[in-house]
Amino acid sequence: MPVNLQNDPMLANLSARVCCVVHNSIKSFLINSL
Repeated sequence: MPVNLQNDPMLANLSARVCCVVHNSIKSFLINSL
């Protein structure tokens, strides 16, 4: 049974935060390797 993130603001917020952290990590990694 899939979890509906839209109906759970706590989970949606957590996944958004994780996405943000991962995105920033990848961005800084790319900047550092240039």
